Amino acid sequence: MEVMDAAPVLIPISAAAARLGIGRSAVYLLMDSGELANIKIGASRRIPVSAIDDYVARRLAEASVA
Repeated sequence: MEVMDAAPVLIPISAAAARLGIGRSAVYLLMDSGELANIKIGASRRIPVSAIDDYVARRLAEASVA
């Protein structure tokens, strides 16, 4: 059986903050406002990498309209 080195689909808050270049508190604010989708697994929250990409795309679209 071949082992595949796949990138994670869900990442922790700290990794999402690093990926976005913002602080953890800002990530929590984005999640609380509904701007950044997240999933609760047990007591922890994980953010889909696709949600980060969607958030950035939305912000870019908003910036190009303004």
